Amino acid sequence: MFANISQSCIQYDCPHYFPGDIVTGAIVLHFEKDLRASRLKISWRGDVLATHIRGDNGEHHKSFSYFSDHTIAWRAENGLNKLPAGHHRFPFSFQLPEKLLPSYSPKPPATGYVRYFVGVKIVRPMRINYFVRKNFLVAKQSELPSYSSFDRMPPPNYEE
Repeated sequence: MFANISQSCIQYDCPHYFPGDIVTGAIVLHFEKDLRASRLKISWRGDVLATHIRGDNGEHHKSFSYFSDHTIAWRAENGLNKLPAGHHRFPFSFQLPEKLLPSYSPKPPATGYVRYFVGVKIVRPMRINYFVRKNFLVAKQSELPSYSSFDRMPPPNYEE
């Protein structure tokens, strides 16, 4: 573990989310003693990587982020630059865009992925910053029939 940080984790309130959902959870940290830091930043992002192999030309990679944002969950006050020792919980929530591909992480040798994650960064002046991230799953919204399509269905025939 990192200096003074005995526990850290990112917890999600649900095992998976759908496009348009609000992702909720918390960053949980425990420090044995005060930690020199100026701020704690929580970020979230969705990344896509596609690899195309063209004969003799080799591999061509194309990557981009679907979305990316952040919030400052804690900032040092009065220039003290110390996050006090003890147990800390920083809740987060953000809304996913309505149009997203489902998560996809194939096993090698397949190429490409679609990944979504939350990360936490503790910015430490004149020291190495602390960073950890954890992926979350975006599931495909299944197409369910609407009530109007049931109205057009013929009634069941129970006669034999």
